[in-house]
Amino acid sequence: MEQIVIVGAGRAGAYAAATLRQEGFTGRIFLVGEEPVPPYDRPPLSKDVLVGKAAPIDGLIFKREYYDENTIDLCLGDPAIRLDVELRQLELRSGQSLKYDKLLLATGSRPRKLSWDPDSVSRLHYLRTAADAEAIAQLLKVSRRVAIVGGGVIGFEVAASARSLGCEVTVIEAAPQVMARMMPSEMAVYLVDYHMQRGVRVLTSARPSAVDGHGTTPSAVLLEDGRSVEADLVVVGIGITPEVGLARSGGLKVENGIVTDAYGQTSEACIYAAGDAASFFHPLFGRMLRLEAWRHAERHGQVVALNLLGRAVEYRDAPWMWSDQYDLHLQVTGLLDDADAFVSRGAWKEGAELIFALKGDRLRGAAGLGRTDAIGRDIRLAQLLIEAEIPIDAARLGDARVKLKSLLKARPAATPENGSELGGAGALID
Repeated sequence: MEQIVIVGAGRAGAYAAATLRQEGFTGRIFLVGEEPVPPYDRPPLSKDVLVGKAAPIDGLIFKREYYDENTIDLCLGDPAIRLDVELRQLELRSGQSLKYDKLLLATGSRPRKLSWDPDSVSRLHYLRTAADAEAIAQLLKVSRRVAIVGGGVIGFEVAASARSLGCEVTVIEAAPQVMARMMPSEMAVYLVDYHMQRGVRVLTSARPSAVDGHGTTPSAVLLEDGRSVEADLVVVGIGITPEVGLARSGGLKVENGIVTDAYGQTSEACIYAAGDAASFFHPLFGRMLRLEAWRHAERHGQVVALNLLGRAVEYRDAPWMWSDQYDLHLQVTGLLDDADAFVSRGAWKEGAELIFALKGDRLRGAAGLGRTDAIGRDIRLAQLLIEAEIPIDAARLGDARVKLKSLLKARPAATPENGSELGGAGALID
């Protein structure tokens, strides 16, 4: 009986396992995870879990019974620590060994850590896992002043949650602009202003260097310019790094992630990679990408699972991410660094704004910020325009009177080769 082992019990791993069964694979499936709980969604951790409206267990991707019903063997709380490609075997921390015919590495990522002095490091908290969220949620109940190192998505989501609990919040960002990789500067200004109106203090071009305090309890974050930010709780969100240790142990090619082709295949023919840890060739953009997003993990896991079954489906989905902060909605699709011109539609004073990134006459990315759900529909349409690769007239794109859906009329029919076999972004549009 053929045996497929999936390492990484996150969104990519869970959806890969489910897809294998849905597509008729009758062999044995093992899903190996470091955490002791079944795969769960991470977005609620920085929002509902932090403010006490939900527990991490509420966000299970599939109920526990699902794995039994579909004969998916869970190996939880027992991470894989060594890969032997010659023997096609994994060693788990418990000492158990798993043989595989094919292997999917969906090992995800871990928070990028600050290398400060040991006392400072002991006073820092990172948010990545269910256990992290539960620990920070308890501290928020007794903390008055919260300092957040890093002005990215996680940083501002934690800021919004902490403010809703009545904490004094300061966001410390080393760069001149927050979320510089994710949105144009004018949109970042609107976002910062929205937080400041709600009482968040935002410091940019501010480089923290240490945390003062007693034992593991902080009292202030010290900045390189001599200033300090008083804090009872310090949360760090300065990005994540791909989890590639297992791949390295097996001699796989690693470069900003586990290197794969457009089908998810690594430098070893029977080993594939998906999700945050994979650095893959994206045919839509013609370059290697490594993406860190909820939707990407799901879709990439599904498509690579098809390729484990020999389907030869390229992964062509345009990137997409979202963030909710207060009643503010942020969504981004495509790539904003792959453009030579930007076009705006709408205005912040009207409650919503869309900014499109063009390369020649092709749409390459779009960012939307607003207080209505219409932003989500517009971004989904933009995602379809990016994936269709049809010529776009910049004047029509920037004219709010022109419906984005009308620009899709020249779109080619979907084919299995572009990943539509599993229902891509087009399935989101009526």
